Amino acid sequence: MSHLPVFPRRFLASSFAGWAVLAVLLVIPGGARAVVLRNDVSRTKYQALCAQKQFAPVGEIEVNFGFGYQQFASAVLVSNTMIISAGHVFDRDAELGAIAYRFVISGQVIPIKFKSSGVVTIAPGYNPVTLINDVSAAFLSKAVKGVTPATLYAGRTENGFIGTMVGFGDSGTGLTGDEFNDSKLAGQNSIDLVNQYDLVVDFDSPTNPALSSLGSPYPLPLEAVIGPGDSGGGLFFDTNGHWVVAGVNSYGYQALGSNVSDTYGWQSGFTRVSSYVSFITTLAKKHKTSVKTYTPPKKNAAVIELLPMDAETMDTESLTIPWYQQEGLIVKRLRPTPTDFVPTSPSP
Repeated sequence: MSHLPVFPRRFLASSFAGWAVLAVLLVIPGGARAVVLRNDVSRTKYQALCAQKQFAPVGEIEVNFGFGYQQFASAVLVSNTMIISAGHVFDRDAELGAIAYRFVISGQVIPIKFKSSGVVTIAPGYNPVTLINDVSAAFLSKAVKGVTPATLYAGRTENGFIGTMVGFGDSGTGLTGDEFNDSKLAGQNSIDLVNQYDLVVDFDSPTNPALSSLGSPYPLPLEAVIGPGDSGGGLFFDTNGHWVVAGVNSYGYQALGSNVSDTYGWQSGFTRVSSYVSFITTLAKKHKTSVKTYTPPKKNAAVIELLPMDAETMDTESLTIPWYQQEGLIVKRLRPTPTDFVPTSPSP
């Protein structure tokens, strides 16, 4: 099944005989920033979440097609000279006509010599249609200063976690979809589906539970999905007190609801970092740099039952850093679905 890259290409999804058919509409030039948010929650709350220091490793990728640099996509700093991003940010379609790329983070602007052999590598088996293996690594021409690189998550128990997505993509709300530019933003969602390649979430509506296609129909206080431009940014977890990057922002998919992208009912997919730790660390070693990984300790699984709560009764403090977000916990929802608890696959 095809998915929609959230950048650099914008797609329209329609269905035929139950299968999604995706048509490329246009390449979007110009600046594009920030995740798509709930319509009933103040944007300032999402901005406050984004300002937390653990999300500082997310920067933006700018591209020059011959008429100046434009904001293009996102990336995550994993060593002082290495970033990871989505594969489709650097594939042949994205590079068509590009003469230069650069990485911008914490006021620093660093060129990426993407046409130099070995500087940018896309994961083997990458498919630009299905977005399988949609991850890339790039090496910077000089070291980033003053930013602590993100730690890679090497565990295999992502299902049920609450992740914080961070990026520079088109913003808007669940009613409007992605419609305008904004500053760097972060939002949250619970991981409802896990397979070898992806972590998947859906955009739950605060007023219409029928628009939920995965897991619980109740949105988090800072519920969000990724929009065009967020590709390559990070999905972060707080696990056992360790902040880690567990996903790379990858695609959007029309599951339920409007044909307008990123409205309630849409799904967002994140490339599963734990499946690509070897790919990333091997490249880092070749370039004489190193990345940090975190593998949680194994322990007996406990079962925790979560009761549904509406926005008025939710404990927003605990959901920002959820108390049950511990490795090995099995989360049972009041309204499980067949896709709610997908067994994780072994590392490829």
